[in-house]
Amino acid sequence: MKKIGVFAVLAASMLLSTTILPAEPMKGRLSLGYTDTSGNTDEQKMNFDFNLKEKKNEKLNLFYDGFVYYGKSSGQVNSDKKMVGVMGEFVKDGIDSMYVDTGLLKDRFAGFETRMNLGVGFFKTVCSSNQRNLKASAGIDVTREDYTDSTSNTRKWLRFTLKGDRLLDKNIRLLGSFDLGAPNSAWDERYEIDFSIGSLFTVNSKFDFETKYVSNYRKTPLVLGKEKTDSTFMSSLVYKM
Repeated sequence: MKKIGVFAVLAASMLLSTTILPAEPMKGRLSLGYTDTSGNTDEQKMNFDFNLKEKKNEKLNLFYDGFVYYGKSSGQVNSDKKMVGVMGEFVKDGIDSMYVDTGLLKDRFAGFETRMNLGVGFFKTVCSSNQRNLKASAGIDVTREDYTDSTSNTRKWLRFTLKGDRLLDKNIRLLGSFDLGAPNSAWDERYEIDFSIGSLFTVNSKFDFETKYVSNYRKTPLVLGKEKTDSTFMSSLVYKM
């Protein structure tokens, strides 16, 4: 826990110090979705997420992202997942860059009371155009995990990520991401995979409509009695900044 505290202070100091630098206006997207079913089925679901980018200069970008997934069925909460994260990208050239990131996750239905992480790594831009984009990253994370069964653990992780999109038609874009994480010990029993695929329909210059399927797989459930896989299908109205 002491190591995470030291790393977190260093990361926070670095990211906060960049706020005094001049920057371009923040750009990004805000997404909101809600469904309410009544009658034979009584269920409410809400999803909100944001992805924002702040370009400080030619060599430094800051990214802010997060989400809230919340659901109730017959008056009982059955989904409550929240995440917020900050990333600093240090650009080397048009292809390579380095990153430092930190974040907080809460998902008690999956077994997490809290999960804090601090990571460093590298980005590689495989392709970048209006037709298709693909970006890969590899890095190391340190996490502090507190579980709903009152246990906790601090681990080092190796992470590999792919994220991209492809233009299918004038107003339709295919989105996808793949994230593999494995701890430095007992990796074959504890690895995890996060996967998403979706589509983005352009409505006008300010709004899009997005559909997305998200799957989170854990080789070993975090807490006894939990499932290995959580899957969610979402549809959202997207506001573009």
